[in-house]
Amino acid sequence: IEEVPKKRYVAYKTSQNFVCMKVTKQKIFLYLKINPETIGHIPQNCRDVRKINHAGTGDFEIQITNEQNVQDAKEFISLAFNNIGGN
Repeated sequence: IEEVPKKRYVAYKTSQNFVCMKVTKQKIFLYLKINPETIGHIPQNCRDVRKINHAGTGDFEIQITNEQNVQDAKEFISLAFNNIGGN
C-alpha cells in the first residue's frame, strides 16, 4: 500500500486509490471506493457522496469522531481494498 499526500487529502493505493483521508480539527473523513448501493444498512456516520463534490476518490464517506468510529471503519476499508483487487 502506497501513501500519496495531496494538497487536500492523503490517498492510499495499490494499483489505484481505494481510500482517501481528509483531516480537519474535529473529524477525519474517509472516502472509500465502495458502491453505497452494495451496503445493506449505512451507519449513521456514513453517507453516499456520489452526487456531492468532494476531494479525493470514492463514493462512500465515513466520518470519524471517536475510537468506535475507527473500529467500525475497518471493515469498510477492508472492503474497499478488496474491491480494487487487494489481497
